[in-house]
Amino acid sequence: MQVWADIVECWVRGENARDVIARGKAKIDEAAHDAEGMNL
Repeated sequence: MQVWADIVECWVRGENARDVIARGKAKIDEAAHDAEGMNL
């Protein structure tokens, strides 16, 4: 949910959210491979 909030915040400021999306995807991919589960 935090990634979504960060994306919306970029849009509100009129900025491109491309970097935020890339970081969010990387964080989700990392968590998906974490033995402890989705510890975001």
